[in-house]
Amino acid sequence: ARALNLYASVSDQSAEAAYQVGWLVNNRPDLAQRAGLDISSAALFENCARAAEKGHFRARGWIEAHVSEQIEAIRSHECPDMQLKEARQLYKQIDPFANWPSVLSLLGEMQIDILGDLTQGFELFARAVECDHADKRALVALGKCYEDGVGTEKCGSTAVQKYSEAASLGHVEAWVALASASAKEGDPSRALDALNKAVELGAFGSDRSGQEIHTIQEDLEAWKAQEEELSSA
Repeated sequence: ARALNLYASVSDQSAEAAYQVGWLVNNRPDLAQRAGLDISSAALFENCARAAEKGHFRARGWIEAHVSEQIEAIRSHECPDMQLKEARQLYKQIDPFANWPSVLSLLGEMQIDILGDLTQGFELFARAVECDHADKRALVALGKCYEDGVGTEKCGSTAVQKYSEAASLGHVEAWVALASASAKEGDPSRALDALNKAVELGAFGSDRSGQEIHTIQEDLEAWKAQEEELSSA
């Protein structure tokens, strides 16, 4: 209890201390209670969030898992009003501490898919990329926004750029997205290269990806037909 009080006294300045307080509240609530600390779930979250905000690796992992679980629970609600209420509460709880890419991307997905705020979702993905230009998930999400005009103006060339950056970092699904976006942009050479790379990396093992390869092929055929029509005009 004495050690816990010491951790608590410096938790505002130390990421490790904040994490240890959160860990003990979660795993040894009896000790935390004897030390006179708040053992509510809100207190646990706040301590871990403070540590995560300061860059504590394990705290960030805990927060990401917590936010992901909460979003899945919100999605499972059959009542739309309850979904909106809980999603707003979660966003309000985590946003002040969200300064790293993975959790910003999770919040961006929630804003678009559940709260319907496309602009806010786009801005969160953009913040994630600003935090880490090598974050593959955020780059793909941002590319998708540009490709479909979600929260921003459509810009196929920017979508291709973002997908290309993510693909070069090893994101398998980014190769699929790059092939599709390149086909739409009328760049068959890049589309085919990306498609071949996606196949090589085993990206088409699911029905969803199988449908995507068919769509890409259709886009390439449409582009080819358009080029032939322009040539003969």
